[in-house]
Amino acid sequence: MSVKLEAYIGRKQYLLDMKGRLDDEILPVLNFCKEKLAPRSIGYWIPIRLLMPVVEAAGKVIYHDKTGGDAAIAVLRDLRVPYPEISWRLFRHNLLHNDELPPVISEEGLLIAGWEIRLDGGHRTEATRVCIDASKLYEDLFQYLQQKAGQVPDEKYPFKPTITHDALRSSPLLKQEVEELSRPRTSADHAAPEPTSSH
Repeated sequence: MSVKLEAYIGRKQYLLDMKGRLDDEILPVLNFCKEKLAPRSIGYWIPIRLLMPVVEAAGKVIYHDKTGGDAAIAVLRDLRVPYPEISWRLFRHNLLHNDELPPVISEEGLLIAGWEIRLDGGHRTEATRVCIDASKLYEDLFQYLQQKAGQVPDEKYPFKPTITHDALRSSPLLKQEVEELSRPRTSADHAAPEPTSSH
């Protein structure tokens, strides 16, 4: 089986596309949170779950000599988010894989008590809590993408494959799914496939 693993887009266009999706997809969610959701003591996870992947994607384009996490931290630093590395780790290692944000613990003990996502008031720190204003992060990121789109060289940006050869070799189920999905389709194939047993 031959799987094409490479796709490209211009760096400038990629940043402009991100900016467009911020406006089309994330701004309506921010507005919904502001208008419809009652105030909460710890804020709102929804906006940060939408914004941080854009931060990481932008970082990979702008700081292409850095890894994903380091690139995201560099963008957060550019945007003057307080404690950018802690903020990234709170998202990447806690909120991305969980539905709660437990206290962040270092090997030496309690490092930071929590994270608060607000929709106004600006970024700030209170005692051992980092408070991020999602509206400000959105606005700053929107302007940042516009600015950087005018600065980056308009060379091709390679997308990394979602499904690598190593992944195909290590997972027979994944290989089966890719083979089924990539074969020529007919009208009879449009129905959803039966679930594949993992046993």
